Amino acid sequence: EKWFNTLGDRITAQDLVESLPILAALSERSQGASSKRVTLLLERVANEAPTEELVKSLLNGDPRARLLAIDILTKKGLLEDFEIQARLLHHPDPIPAVLMMKVFRAQSRKLPPTTISLALTSRSAMIRRSALYQLSTAQLAEYQELLPELLKDDSKGVRQFAQFHLTKSRPKEDVLAQYEILLSHPNTPARLVSVAIQGFHECGGKWSVERYELLAKNNSARVRQTVMSAFGSVWFEAALPWIRSVLESPIDSPLTKVAYSLVRRQPHAVPLSSLGDWALDGRKTDAARFRALTLICSRSKWEQLPALLLLIQTCPALFGDRVRMRLHAWRAEYNRSQIQPTRQQIEEAQRLLEGADPHLDDMLKREFHALLSGIVSTH
Repeated sequence: EKWFNTLGDRITAQDLVESLPILAALSERSQGASSKRVTLLLERVANEAPTEELVKSLLNGDPRARLLAIDILTKKGLLEDFEIQARLLHHPDPIPAVLMMKVFRAQSRKLPPTTISLALTSRSAMIRRSALYQLSTAQLAEYQELLPELLKDDSKGVRQFAQFHLTKSRPKEDVLAQYEILLSHPNTPARLVSVAIQGFHECGGKWSVERYELLAKNNSARVRQTVMSAFGSVWFEAALPWIRSVLESPIDSPLTKVAYSLVRRQPHAVPLSSLGDWALDGRKTDAARFRALTLICSRSKWEQLPALLLLIQTCPALFGDRVRMRLHAWRAEYNRSQIQPTRQQIEEAQRLLEGADPHLDDMLKREFHALLSGIVSTH
């Protein structure tokens, strides 16, 4: 700020463009006379700086300098120039083009169709996504041929925007048909098969159980993950045997994580005894056994208590810390007004507590012994 004040009018427009990061910092903190000084300097940039220098600052400047450059270019009306728009869209860094499209949207102005078409074919997913975000309902008719192609885009965000626009302008059945066309070709790559299955369900589609079972035989692990996620979401009971067989396997794969996420939504679908077996299965990875512990903790209090005590008694090295934390939480959350356990549940918990004693701190042991004894006396 002192440097600007000292040099005064001797500062050239070129100096000011190169100083945009400093001006940006000063504009955020200046007050009174300082603020007026910064405003005057920015007006000089707008009036005197060559367009080429401002565009270079937008393309290569730091984030704050870019915001000032885009603001100046907007006020001068230079962003209306298609050559500048094309230059921003072709630049390796997508941020300037995204800022340019954001300006148009903030001012409720439409980008020219040639600019949008160029953006939709950009190599940058960020630019393609921003161009789709830019589209208004009135513009959709111009891109009806291009939108179905974007359903196959590598970027999930681009695909979802394309879905959104298509479902607004076409019947749902037409959009679902686009995915069916992809699946009907025998040579469709596994990535696109997975994209088609996911998109079909995101648009509200649903197949018969037999169709899911057929798709589950696909050789691609990626496709099988997508099929399981879709199958388990729309036909959970029918998919449960497949889900359980994957969870019972000692192999921990991405498909196992999909199966776990589905069961976690409906934890009572798997018997508690099976969850205990999975947690104690030494052939499984530690991550898979901890997932079984998480499912156990999602059961009701008096269902999970015996299972937790058995785990800390059987595998203290693996489960000790986590089970102790869960038992402390269990005890803190206990409420006498809840549904009372059966005598069999209490007796089983007392028996297991004796075996788990060496692995529990004294306070927790005393609390549980007193709690269980008190419940027995009320039965």
